[in-house]
Amino acid sequence: MTEPDWALAAGRHPRLTFAAFCETHELVWTRFARAGRLGEPDVRRVVTRTREHLWQAWPIALREHSTAAYAWRLLKEAIAVVTAERDAGGAREPAGDEQPWQEAACATVDRIGLRVRTWQEKLAVHDALGRLSERHHDVLVLSYGLGLPDRRIADYLDTTEADVRARLRRARATLERTFGSEQPPGSPR
Repeated sequence: MTEPDWALAAGRHPRLTFAAFCETHELVWTRFARAGRLGEPDVRRVVTRTREHLWQAWPIALREHSTAAYAWRLLKEAIAVVTAERDAGGAREPAGDEQPWQEAACATVDRIGLRVRTWQEKLAVHDALGRLSERHHDVLVLSYGLGLPDRRIADYLDTTEADVRARLRRARATLERTFGSEQPPGSPR
């Protein structure tokens, strides 16, 4: 069924619901894609691709336990596809002094309280984030890099707030072992 067919068959309410859902979540999708060392054209491609795939599967997404988690999986898939296309084309991350992913890396360093002083050390933190498991990485970036509350992170990752907090503690401990911390051990985030 094409978009107009779906809109006509279901009436306007599902279309408005889709638009409202995307309006609510696209800022996080955009900021997360930026945190992944993608330039603005690639970020726009990721968000557009996520939105298009979500629209095609909207009736299925609505039946899922968490529509946000379903959309998150589509986002992660879109990031992987766009990154692979960029790398296959020989393109590298965009040049420039202040890239959006650097802002997320700096926010993560600052919010965790890592003992990191130089720009190169902050870049090393970003690389260390990339070596974490996907779930630990996502939890750290969403919490410390983007400042989302545990409840919203749990919704995106289709888990519980307790699991989010546990993953945050483990991932944070991993980074603190590598880089040291300026905060007392066990201090809250």
